[in-house]
Amino acid sequence: MRVALGLFATSCWFFFAVAYLFGATVADHAEASVAALSLIWHNGQPLYDSAQPLRTPLYGPVLFAANRIHLLFSSDILSTGKLLGIVASSFALIGILVVSRRRVGLADSILVTGFAAAALMAFGSYPISVRGDGLLFLFVSLSIVLMDSNRTDSRAMGLRWFLLGVIAGLAMGVKVTAPIYFLPAAAAAIGTEFRIRYLIYAGSGALLFLAAPFVVFDGLNPEAYLSALGQAADHPRLISNALGILVCGVILVLPLMATLLIQADREEWWARFKWPGLALGISLMLLCVFGSKIGAGEHHAIPLIPVTSWLWAGALGVFRPDVDSARPRILLSVISLMFLAFLGFSIPKVHGETQTLDAETIREARQELRTILAEEYPHSISLGYGGDYKLSYLRSLVIAEGHDHTLDSSVLMDADLQGLAVGSDVLDSFRSCEVDRWIIPRDAVPFERTSFYGEYGSPNIFGPDLGRVFLESYEPISRHSIFSV
Repeated sequence: MRVALGLFATSCWFFFAVAYLFGATVADHAEASVAALSLIWHNGQPLYDSAQPLRTPLYGPVLFAANRIHLLFSSDILSTGKLLGIVASSFALIGILVVSRRRVGLADSILVTGFAAAALMAFGSYPISVRGDGLLFLFVSLSIVLMDSNRTDSRAMGLRWFLLGVIAGLAMGVKVTAPIYFLPAAAAAIGTEFRIRYLIYAGSGALLFLAAPFVVFDGLNPEAYLSALGQAADHPRLISNALGILVCGVILVLPLMATLLIQADREEWWARFKWPGLALGISLMLLCVFGSKIGAGEHHAIPLIPVTSWLWAGALGVFRPDVDSARPRILLSVISLMFLAFLGFSIPKVHGETQTLDAETIREARQELRTILAEEYPHSISLGYGGDYKLSYLRSLVIAEGHDHTLDSSVLMDADLQGLAVGSDVLDSFRSCEVDRWIIPRDAVPFERTSFYGEYGSPNIFGPDLGRVFLESYEPISRHSIFSV
């Protein structure tokens, strides 16, 4: 039963990941933004640039550097880019299986890994997309594989702490608040032979690999990046976001809580895992604070999945079924109900998500863009905004042909919260027609988009003048079934 539950949940996640991989587009506008900005940087333009604050993302350089790897083989980042999240999440699940096997037998290890896969599905496409959630999930999983060891000799401990710092530094290169996720792994060393110098090793590794991308790669202005982060720190915070993260964290520890409640003797687990368990609580509280920022939300709890899986495997490892023969049956029944609840919520959600991605309109739009790009060669051309917002998710297909990306709607929404608006330089570039051709959804009002942030954002993130200036400066030259040029 345990093996069947674990394999079924893992298989469901795998089939969803494959379906998402072959979808015609992406599920989220931030994912479309990461894809577009990765291509811009890959094409030789700066990623963090003080001269272009409306195009400077809040994600760190490691995410974009990781996306550049598969761009060496294919420019269709809307398809191959999803491999980043899928591969990262797959290896993270393998890491959970490895750590679980140190504590329990194969059947229980598969059960724990299956629950982690079911939890991943509950977050939809976030961990298997171009975004950085899958990478953070992997980094936390690797940190637990690294730190959950019985070797306590000084040389091994020093190396492990340095590598933990390396992993944390890379994670900060994805999301600057990432150190929160590594508190439980670091706490695993408390109670063993601990030295202050280990923290120095970890800090050295973190700083080295946090700074490395800015030294190795061109187009990364650290001042522009830090300026964007500083402005984002003032974004409004929502109680609903904090509560969402808290609820997700509580749900993730339900199997652990159920096992400990049914357990006759909890002292052995507490002796081994009290510090990581307390660190998990601190991490969750900090996440509720930092994740309450508008635009954040429940998906910030994804990297906690390896931690809760590890602690649960530890509880299963000290389970004593011989004390009361009814306890294993009770526990399995409770866990089975949790699995069914998770899958009952996750499967319809991910099914609907993949159906939307594969809409016939999107596939027709991709083909139409290819036709337009061929017809308008060698003119410079960009995909604009208006009407169906999801059509703008395809803008990386245009950028992949070497064209510029003037405005990014996702970055603009964040900039709008900071009080930044489309300035005279952008308006002048439209007046002078620096871009020869614009592709706009047919019959749509150009450059009109309400902020996702509701009352905290603007009715139109492009401002009151850009659409008017565009209509004054450009005129239609061709009309297709989905787009106009």
